[in-house]
Amino acid sequence: MTEKEFTKKYCDSFRKEGKLKNIGEAKKRLDFFFETLQEALETDGKVIFKDWGKFEIEQREERIYGNPKTQERIVIPAKKVFKFTVGKKFADKIKNS
Repeated sequence: MTEKEFTKKYCDSFRKEGKLKNIGEAKKRLDFFFETLQEALETDGKVIFKDWGKFEIEQREERIYGNPKTQERIVIPAKKVFKFTVGKKFADKIKNS
């Protein structure tokens, strides 16, 4: 599903309840959610949604990689990586669908 399709589905879900008027408003809300999530991850490094999952930023250490063909050693620099761990409720919902 693309971002546009997801935004339309999100808008349609809330339009039935009269909470959203159009796709533009839905896009603004989704953008605000993701911006807030990004800010929280930058400051705290972790955001937990009970039963749904955990978003976190992890620091990967510098490591040495050996090319199996040439035996050349390459240093892979340290970096931050994004990680999502699915929660039990969400995993069960996906398994049962």
